[in-house]
Amino acid sequence: MQLQNSYIFIPNPYKKKETPKEKESDVIYIDVGHSFTFYLKSAFPTAIKVPERRNFFESEYTYTVELDGNSIEAQFLIHEVVEKYYLDVIVTSKSKTQIIKGLEYIQAAIEKSDIPKDYIEIISYDAISEYYCNKIYPKLNKLERNLRKLLFNIYVVNFGQDYYQTTISGELQNKIKGVIQAKGNEEKKEKERLQKFFYSMEFADIQQMLFVPHWTEVDEKAKDNFLKSHEDLSTLTDDKLRKAFSEIAPKSDWERFFADKMDACVIQSLIDEIRRSRNSIAHCKFFCYAEYATCNKAMNKFNKAVKSAIAITENKDFSEKNSESIKKALTSAAKRFEEFKKTMAEALRPVIQFSQQYSEMIAPIREGIVKNFSIMQEAILPTIQSFSLLKVPKPPINFPAELLQHPNEGNNENGADNEDCQSKGSEDDSNI
Repeated sequence: MQLQNSYIFIPNPYKKKETPKEKESDVIYIDVGHSFTFYLKSAFPTAIKVPERRNFFESEYTYTVELDGNSIEAQFLIHEVVEKYYLDVIVTSKSKTQIIKGLEYIQAAIEKSDIPKDYIEIISYDAISEYYCNKIYPKLNKLERNLRKLLFNIYVVNFGQDYYQTTISGELQNKIKGVIQAKGNEEKKEKERLQKFFYSMEFADIQQMLFVPHWTEVDEKAKDNFLKSHEDLSTLTDDKLRKAFSEIAPKSDWERFFADKMDACVIQSLIDEIRRSRNSIAHCKFFCYAEYATCNKAMNKFNKAVKSAIAITENKDFSEKNSESIKKALTSAAKRFEEFKKTMAEALRPVIQFSQQYSEMIAPIREGIVKNFSIMQEAILPTIQSFSLLKVPKPPINFPAELLQHPNEGNNENGADNEDCQSKGSEDDSNI
């Protein structure tokens, strides 16, 4: 297996000129420097020159080095072009890992040699950076996709189709819209933005979105609601006022949605570390082992935190939103049931008045109504029980007392009927 690094060495125009040195009264010594080949041979003294080359301006050396108990073979191919030198370093070994160690060893030896005194080194093909970029890119790929999933989960569950318009600053929204460049009518554009918004953000954009405090429409509504419910602020205590100002003050989205899932200081540092390396990885720039090791560590920590936050969101945030929705629905149902009870009571009032006059005649009707009400009450019992589980005020569903009370309390037969009805009603109430 082989890998190759390529270099260009051009004369250093910034080389410091040394003043002539007099060693004897009549002799002046001037340091005229050495050729690139001389410096290279000095850096790798065991390198062996290959004698036969067809071109006078080409030369070749072979070099062997032992690293970690492995023998690594290197080949130096040099092309001279008008005082400029083109060097190809080809390393051969059993594995890519061993080859990279060999290339790193040769790279370090060149940098420590005297070559940089007379020449500026340009790496024209960097196999070392290529290796580490390829090695870490799958982790960056996985991390960014997990991070987008977390962002989509949190923003959509809180704001639905308005997820990027509610708390994200207008300036950042406009920037991302410019990156997306959605086409078509307004409906098609908005659909595409909803699909691609977090896919079009860089790490710097995510940092701004999460950690920069700003005022939103949500904060404005909260302020207005507070002022409407407290027309005279002088009646509030100092503690209540301070708490209100603290809750209404501009916040970052991190404080709003992520503070209970991850440590802000740690995450901010990890994002910053990854952002600096991400540019090198994505654009195939220099990326050495030291940078790889630091970035790899940061990615592992951040990805672990992101996956943990996703789990918290799916287990906690999703459940809370469902509970809020059910509470609203049940509260609305309770109000409608109360209105129905009042309407029903008004509708039955003439029947009740009639029953007081003709109790014996109306008794079967009365008993039928009570029986039907009991059946209805049992049918909605599971719904009513869920009110208490969700801590929603339980709606009163007692049937109008006038209907449950028999008008002729002195009549033993009817009185027994009345007792049975009251007993049944009491038993049903106690189950709710």
